[in-house]
Amino acid sequence: MNPNDPKYRVIKSTNATIQSKLFSIKEIERLIMMLGYQPQNTDFILPDETIGLLMNHSSSITFRRRLITARMTSPEEYQR
Repeated sequence: MNPNDPKYRVIKSTNATIQSKLFSIKEIERLIMMLGYQPQNTDFILPDETIGLLMNHSSSITFRRRLITARMTSPEEYQR
C-alpha cells in the first residue's frame, strides 16, 4: 500500500462493494474515524497530517497486525 496514492486515501461509501462489505459492519464509521479518516460528504478522506503519523508508527502497526493475525489463526496457518 502506498499512502501517497490517492486511491488509498479515500473511502467512497457510495461504492457498492464498499457499501456491502465494509459499511454493513456495525460501528465501522467510528472505526474508520479512529484510524484518522475524516468524513467529507459521503466519503472518508485520510488527511496529509494523518499519513505522517501513520508512517512514523508503521513498524508498531505491522507488529500489532501480526499479533492480531496470530490470535485469529492456528499455529499451522500462521507459519504459512
